This record gives sequence, structure tokens and C-alpha cells, in this order.
Amino acid sequence: MFIQSESCGKIIAVATYKSYNKRDLGPLINITASNEELGWENNSDDDWDIELHYNDLYNLSKCELYTKIKGAVSIRFYNEKCKINLPVEYENIVKYSKITLNM
Repeated sequence: MFIQSESCGKIIAVATYKSYNKRDLGPLINITASNEELGWENNSDDDWDIELHYNDLYNLSKCELYTKIKGAVSIRFYNEKCKINLPVEYENIVKYSKITLNM
């Protein structure tokens, strides 16, 4: 799940998790791709240190699905604390939505 910050846990997208990579950005040479090379925009002074890999991204930003999740992390794995039964809703998402290439 991708959750919008400061929104009572509004789900803006769901995807099927594949893997993640810890990024290695050195002072002289980057072992992994830089933010710029990945096309990532970062308005803070902090670099993002993880690349998340996933398939089948569904944009749900207009669906008004709220998890009531509170916290600073915008990418979450589903668990039973979520106020939406995502396994049930996911069947409808797949049935009535199209996979999004980018958001």
C-alpha cells in the first residue's frame, strides 16, 4: 500500500511487492543509480536509501479508501490493523481498475 501523508491513512495506490535494494551512493562513485538517474525528485536534504521494486501498480487516489493508519511511513505492508479488508477489496480493484504505469 502507498499511503498519503497526513490523510487518516488514505490509500493512493496498491502494488505487488517484489523486492527492495539498499542504495549505495558513495562520495565519489555511486554503485547504484542516483536520484537523478532514477528520475526521483527529492525536496529534502536527505537522500532516499532504498529502491522498492513492485509489479501491478493500481492508482487508487480517487477511491477515498482510508485505513486510519497513523505514522510517517508512506509505504506499508498490509496487516490486520488496516481498517479496510484489503484482500477482499483487492479483488475489486483488479476487476474494475487498470494497472498504472506511472502515477
